[in-house]
Amino acid sequence: MVKEGHSMAICLISGGMDSCVTAAMAKGENEQLAFLHISYGQRTETRERKAFNDIADFYRPAIANNIFPFGAGGIICSFHLG
Repeated sequence: MVKEGHSMAICLISGGMDSCVTAAMAKGENEQLAFLHISYGQRTETRERKAFNDIADFYRPAIANNIFPFGAGGIICSFHLG
């Protein structure tokens, strides 16, 4: 749940090691987190999405979104709320 008046870091999370470090640093410096993961049809999409979900499960961000580009300019979002 997003709390008004509290600091929030918005992190782009690919699912790699840098994402874990970024999430940890953001958590140490902010009261709330929001995570964003973008799937664009990469070969490692399934593994990256699993890693994103694992990181989100650990840090329990107020908001976590998976974004999937869809067709010509459309976007599908799925939410993973902590």
